Amino acid sequence: VEGSATSSVPAHVLQFQLLALALKRFLKQNDDYPPLEGKIPDMTSDTARFVALQEAYQKQAEQDRAKICEIAKALLDECKQASNGCDLHVSIPSDDEIVTFCKNARYLRILETRPLFAEYKVQDPASPTLSILKPTSF
Repeated sequence: VEGSATSSVPAHVLQFQLLALALKRFLKQNDDYPPLEGKIPDMTSDTARFVALQEAYQKQAEQDRAKICEIAKALLDECKQASNGCDLHVSIPSDDEIVTFCKNARYLRILETRPLFAEYKVQDPASPTLSILKPTSF
């Protein structure tokens, strides 16, 4: 059930997390190769070979998207079984969302930052990090 008032996490966030977990399993099953985007960059080639290669990439991209969708459905089923009948507030993303996710999967990165409270926490004035940031007089 999407958009329920009892869920504190928006449905689109849960769907992204579901797709991210599906991608993690996909990568594990495919020697860390992400799903193909479906297009190849422009290159020097004769038309027949370029078209054949592009069709092969599109076919593999479709198979990869189907596999991501299959994994996501399996993950959702696992979660439903583990929830003991509790409403999960998440559904399978639309086909367009899965296509967009797969096209951009190779560009996803994990960005680790300090928690927000650590940014505002009072730090030791003698810290080498803070001494670099102190304004200097000229």
